[in-house]
Amino acid sequence: MSLKFPSSQELLEQEPRLRFNQANFDGVDFGKFVLGRLNGTPETLAFMIRQNSGTVFHVSLAGTHPINDQWLIRKCRVVELFGHSSMYVMQEHAEENRPYNIHAIDQMEYCFFGGAFPLADMNGRVFGVIAFSGTDQTSEHNLAVDMIKAYLKK
Repeated sequence: MSLKFPSSQELLEQEPRLRFNQANFDGVDFGKFVLGRLNGTPETLAFMIRQNSGTVFHVSLAGTHPINDQWLIRKCRVVELFGHSSMYVMQEHAEENRPYNIHAIDQMEYCFFGGAFPLADMNGRVFGVIAFSGTDQTSEHNLAVDMIKAYLKK
């Protein structure tokens, strides 16, 4: 059974609708917001908020494993390198039948797998990442999108 992911175009179209006024962005506040929304969920998730390539918030909920932390970092690196969600980068490569090794990057350092989403300002400049690990990559991607949407509405 093959998994059906959104097209790269659908994934790319999400990004401009989820932008922040960076002058008012506080990664720790965003992390606390996400944690508050996750409390009481049965999921065993880890998540990370990064700004300017530095981790500002990181939580591993009960039931996670240290490997989840490695997945988070690897997914974040993909967003920081390409400036797009990790699922978009994965799907774009799949649609174009482009192998990841054309980038000459270490597959142990980068993970072309859904679950990390860029935090970008109104001009589209990526200044951070939110990433999830602990469930399937589509759910992780959607969770990142949903958390950004909810935070922007508050």
